[in-house]
Parts: sequence; structure tokens; C-alpha cells
Amino acid sequence: MGFMYKHRQHSTWLWAALGIFVVIGLTLIPFLFWLGLFYIGFGFLMLMLFQGLTVEINETHIKMAYGLGVIRRYIKLQDIESVDIVKNSFWWGFGIRRTPKGWMWNISGLTAIEIIYKSSKKFRIGTDDAENLHLAINSMLYQYVGGDLRKKVQSTD
Repeated sequence: MGFMYKHRQHSTWLWAALGIFVVIGLTLIPFLFWLGLFYIGFGFLMLMLFQGLTVEINETHIKMAYGLGVIRRYIKLQDIESVDIVKNSFWWGFGIRRTPKGWMWNISGLTAIEIIYKSSKKFRIGTDDAENLHLAINSMLYQYVGGDLRKKVQSTD
């Protein structure tokens, strides 16, 4: 099963945060060695876990994964009602967040894709490739719904 869409978005702000953790850690090492090492280690751990957001779409689902893929989420295409391009509020920030509009995964920027589930719940994927992601999801939804409808029509004959 191949992917119809794959895009990786990197987080530049995380590199800046890592630099801050390393500077604090190196400053503390002469006085509080273990605390300094903790700050440096914590910074590198965050970099490994959240260094980028990868979005992949295949025939059955959307997969999102942060960093090395330890933190990931799957959304079944059959559960999606519609998809829209939206703008996130600056105040909602980055990362995995609960917002007034539902859950959001965002690595940078304000542009996102809002997925509306058949259950009316909403989920946002922050992206710097909104047009292509929107097109890819909609084309897969069209193919999925089209295939599903053909099976239903054939089974009633």
C-alpha cells in the first residue's frame, strides 16, 4: 500500500529552544552538574520527539507523526465528513493542543487543514502545504466514497 501524499514539515523554533536549553545547561554545569546535564538532555529529547511533522495519506487513512514517529496518530478516511483550509489563532501555539475548535497538531505557522468527522468532532493539522494536503485528502475521500457507493449499489442488485 503506497502513499498518495507525503510531506514533512520541520520546526525551526525547536532548534532555537534547543540552543536555549544547551546554553542554560552549560551555564549550570560548573555549579550544578547534574541539573546542567538534565537541561541539555531534555533539549535533545524534545528535538528527537518533535523535530518535524510528517503527514502521509494512503487509500485508507491519514497518518501524522512527530519526529522519529514515536508520537503518531491515524485518521481513517471512512470517518471523515469534510475537509477545509483554515487559519489557526496565534494564541493556540504549536505542538499537540486542545483548542476551542477541537484537537490540533501543529509544528509551525498558522495555516491548517480542518477535518470534520462524521461524528461532528473536529481535528486540525497545521501545514505549510495546505493546498496540496487539502487536494490529496479530498481526492482520496472521493475515491473512497465512490468505491464504497459502487459496492453498496452492486450488493443491492
